Amino acid sequence: MESPTAILGNEQEFWIGRGPLAAWSEPKPGSLAFLSPDFSEDPDRSPWLVPAQSERRPRESAVSARSPLAVRWEAPSREAFAEAFEAIRSLRESGDLAKAVPVTFERGRFAAEVADPWGELSSRAMASPPALYPYGLRRGDGFFVGISPERLVEIEGSHLWTMALAGTAPDSEADRLWRDPKEGAEHDFVVRDILERLRDFGDFAAGERRLRRLPGLVHLETPIEGQLRRAVTPSLARSLVAALHPTAALGVYPRTPSALAWLRQHSEATARGSFGAPFGVWTPEGRFFCVVAIRRVDVRGSELRVGAGCGVVAGSELEREWRELALKRDSVKRRLGLIPGGEGA
Repeated sequence: MESPTAILGNEQEFWIGRGPLAAWSEPKPGSLAFLSPDFSEDPDRSPWLVPAQSERRPRESAVSARSPLAVRWEAPSREAFAEAFEAIRSLRESGDLAKAVPVTFERGRFAAEVADPWGELSSRAMASPPALYPYGLRRGDGFFVGISPERLVEIEGSHLWTMALAGTAPDSEADRLWRDPKEGAEHDFVVRDILERLRDFGDFAAGERRLRRLPGLVHLETPIEGQLRRAVTPSLARSLVAALHPTAALGVYPRTPSALAWLRQHSEATARGSFGAPFGVWTPEGRFFCVVAIRRVDVRGSELRVGAGCGVVAGSELEREWRELALKRDSVKRRLGLIPGGEGA
């Protein structure tokens, strides 16, 4: 059987595409289709990617290898991050933004030949706990595989679910995260941003803030849900993604011209590609599920990179944010078996 070309999973199941991907303007009725724009691409204009074959599989069916893959990692540039941090501070002090999210990438190379890196890494992702959403896409000679904790949007009929996910700490510091005013303010920007962007589509409300516990990490999460004015279609799904992306959890807040210009320049300077972009699936039953493409590894040949971002607001400290970036990258590498500690760490 042709190996998977695209995967995405929610808490209960995986949607799997196999074989070549065809670019369609709209999915045909009863077909499975994936949506995967780059970060800076307009999702409303991005084609649907339709696999030659597709299937659904329950999550409990996933089995993964356990041996870690040997990788030689190179530390990311602290100087480049410091420059981005300073640029955000200047924009904030001038009143042009309240929050921005710089990203860094750690690069590596397989220390030994891996016969099937896509198969190795996608199987690890699919064996993740239900709190993480496995996803991946293989095209040409490269691919990405991730384990996102963040659902951008889920729609069934006219009901929509999303979340604000911002604020991160090691799981041992959950109490500190919950009480931290800086983390709370950063999180509130994301909640407001999402509600503002959904206003034209229907009636939505935020639930109570809570802790979202993941292997090794804890986040602040606020569920958001409500009713669209009409039932979802593929066109409406893309429009909703375009309106939400990037939320303040990955982009800037508010979206002033100066803040958006910084985000474009930063995305180009870091060659971020689709890191942090939407990654979604339209199902044969007419449901739509989409995650934020973070917590992932990008692979081309023997070369890898793992990215991470952090929210910079008033009260942010460079050293603390630098440590948070490393914490997020290491959680990905452990889960995908790219450093000792392995799955379940």
